[in-house]
Amino acid sequence: MKDLIVIGSYCPDEERIQLLNNCVESLNGIRKDFDVMIVSHSIIPDYITKKVDYSFYFKENELITNWEYLNKPWFSPTDNLIIESCFVSNHSTYLASYSIFLSSLGIAKSLNYQTVHWIEYDSLINDYTDLYENKELIKDFVAVNYKKEYRNYELNLEWGYGCFQTINLLKVPEEMTKYSREFLIDILKSSTNKTNEKITQDLYLSKGGEIYYKDFQELLSKGNYFNLSINTKKDSLDYWSVPFWDPKSESLKHITWNNKDYGDIDVLVILNDENLITFKNVSKYVWQIKELGNLDEIETITILINGKLKNRITLNDELRNLIKISSYAVYK
Repeated sequence: MKDLIVIGSYCPDEERIQLLNNCVESLNGIRKDFDVMIVSHSIIPDYITKKVDYSFYFKENELITNWEYLNKPWFSPTDNLIIESCFVSNHSTYLASYSIFLSSLGIAKSLNYQTVHWIEYDSLINDYTDLYENKELIKDFVAVNYKKEYRNYELNLEWGYGCFQTINLLKVPEEMTKYSREFLIDILKSSTNKTNEKITQDLYLSKGGEIYYKDFQELLSKGNYFNLSINTKKDSLDYWSVPFWDPKSESLKHITWNNKDYGDIDVLVILNDENLITFKNVSKYVWQIKELGNLDEIETITILINGKLKNRITLNDELRNLIKISSYAVYK
């Protein structure tokens, strides 16, 4: 029986529909050996679904906005300082992502597939070497994942990337072949790293399974592309421009780091709808930190990037305490 390639997607606009179509087209050269399934939180046009073997639409697309449940990516502006913040993207797709990922594994298993190759829709697979290699490697492992060496100004993870991986349905824990919101929320509450990639890795290993790790940089060097949607409008305001608690000065500060644009950006932070703090002409990979003041005196924080609203945060006593563990500085 063929292996199954599952493409996870959310394509509510033409930009992302085109990325999905490009991904499907890039797999044409191996269709004699692989079946293809699309799982999506948006309706996929017929001209794309006709190119694959299965297409499943999941209407529910639940996003998490509670600060305590959000992932906290980190940035280290200096050697002795790390800033972790949940306010970079303001929401989590943790449940939405798992609803299609875990459900697709269950569907694949019910269709008698033994191996699933998971690919995200904003990928282009121009070299098929790893798919064929992983067909053989996976027999002895629960998953084949990819890691990369840490490099400044790049997307760095301590665990496997979620955009491209291979899963052994004969070895995967049963909990990974069905979607249980309650089960996943319980894991999220107790997890230090509130990110799908880390939790997925833990689930793979939970029943004694082993993961085979390959070099993500080598996968890229073969002409494959991932995370292409970072250049679409959906991530247009995901800048590192966030307020954070500084335990050393016991005050609230704000960092703006231009992690995206080659052109300069301008950021305006408005405190209590009247006090203005500006970050002007911030070039790519340049950062600035400015004082916001006494946290107890701050009720609202409005953040505008190039005139567009990134975030508006309203604080009360409970949220002032919560911000200290949701967006904060760590000194080495």
